[in-house]
Amino acid sequence: MTYRKLLGGLLGVALLCSCASLRKSNADDSEGDDGAEIALGDGGAPEEDVISEPADDTPEDLGDPTQTTARSISEIQADRDAQNTFPLVQNEFVDQWIRYFTETKAGRKTMEKWLGRKHRYGDLIFKTMQEDGLPTDLTYLAMIESGFSPKATSPVGAAGVWQFMPQTGKNYSMEINHWYDERRDIVASTHAAARYLKELHQIFGSWYLAAASYNAGEGRTMRIVREQRTRNFWELARGKKNYRKETQNYVPKIIASAMISKNPEKYGFTNIAFEEPLKWETVDVPPGVDLRAIGDIVKADGETMQLLNPELRRGITPPDADSYKVRVPSGTAELLIARKDELKSRKAGFFITHKLKRGQTLSHVSRVYGVDIRTIMDLNNIANAKRLRAGQVLQIPVDYRGGRSRKNTSTWKPESAPQAPSARESGDESDATRPTTYRVKSGDNLSSIARRFGVKIADLRAANGIKGSALRAGQTLRIPGKPQASYKLYRVRRGDTLTRISRAHKVPLGELKAINDFERGRELRAGDRLRIPKL
Repeated sequence: MTYRKLLGGLLGVALLCSCASLRKSNADDSEGDDGAEIALGDGGAPEEDVISEPADDTPEDLGDPTQTTARSISEIQADRDAQNTFPLVQNEFVDQWIRYFTETKAGRKTMEKWLGRKHRYGDLIFKTMQEDGLPTDLTYLAMIESGFSPKATSPVGAAGVWQFMPQTGKNYSMEINHWYDERRDIVASTHAAARYLKELHQIFGSWYLAAASYNAGEGRTMRIVREQRTRNFWELARGKKNYRKETQNYVPKIIASAMISKNPEKYGFTNIAFEEPLKWETVDVPPGVDLRAIGDIVKADGETMQLLNPELRRGITPPDADSYKVRVPSGTAELLIARKDELKSRKAGFFITHKLKRGQTLSHVSRVYGVDIRTIMDLNNIANAKRLRAGQVLQIPVDYRGGRSRKNTSTWKPESAPQAPSARESGDESDATRPTTYRVKSGDNLSSIARRFGVKIADLRAANGIKGSALRAGQTLRIPGKPQASYKLYRVRRGDTLTRISRAHKVPLGELKAINDFERGRELRAGDRLRIPKL
């Protein structure tokens, strides 16, 4: 078969392949634009209760290694083998990354962290790759993408162990909404990544080029293959004008990580703090159930429950589902099933409605309620942010733990808080006791301060001439107008804890502490009076 016929066949497969329009977060061909108006809002992914972390803090480039102009015999053989496997060939590119991970302080620190996490997630990903028929060494692609962290988030919105962009995730059947994000689910995202890599392999016939395309996008790789008339990754990597530095180093970095991970002692990693492997069982639970309540039953702390269910963005099972398969530590499923009736399920009170007025945009609604534009669009099935009409009714999510919107509305009636105090235990706080100024503390933001004093974020901005959202510790803010909600006083009973009071009155624990100026080390005593926001 001539090269021209072979290339034509490759292009035909590319056109038929459904993944041809997909791009990774750092691909040359970026994902679709949803309209200029989105840039006017808060932007990015919706805020999450789950803390995220940077995806990868390794350099994109270590400088040009001393390159050999001729391909070595091992590289030629590895390129042939790459049709069926992901060969761990060693050359100057790979050696450069091995030196970085073993001889530099930053590199060793990163690799130690990755090796510790590999013990927790790596075996699971390895088995999934094996089940899906992929070379198991592609497990280490996830290592360099995210360090095996489901919390990993890139500046452009890629998330999870495999760093899928939102649209790419949806194209691979991963659900992403206000309540959960399957890109952070280890099992679902690994199966999706396997499908994507398989499709890339079908296009290029090489697992090296499939991995490179995962980083750069198949469009760029196809252009380079056509221009250079070769599918040998190492030849393409040596051409300085072919791939960007990040992609040029991508496959060597995977190989170096795999070699070190398979024999850490050889490379001087002897005291790794290995994290415990995740082992779980699944149980169907009702909608609108707090993970912490499930954890209380199965004797697992909040961190463990979140590690097992990293896709739950707000620590609660989706309230709009009939049920949800939650993961619990192995050996605890029967206990949860036996006590499932103790779980308090909520399907209502999570949303308010907003009727659009003439001239209002999603940016306006986003600023008023403090809710990300993308979240509003997803909840209301809005494909184009510019195509809105006056009178259109939108659903707006609210903080389920606080149970209050940032804007008063008569269309929303929250459920009453359980275990509410009696009339003798409660009393209103007068406006006279409410401060007119507030000194910003470290960790404060406009949203938390507005909730604390019961005012709108927009009013807080206007009163202080704030155009954006940045605050600095020590800054003095003026608290405008009359609060939207007054407080009632709750007398602490014997056996009460802040967590229990927070849940009973549906007030976030952090907000409860802030409202009552709870400093670290302060003990809760029976008879104390706590301020509770009126719902």
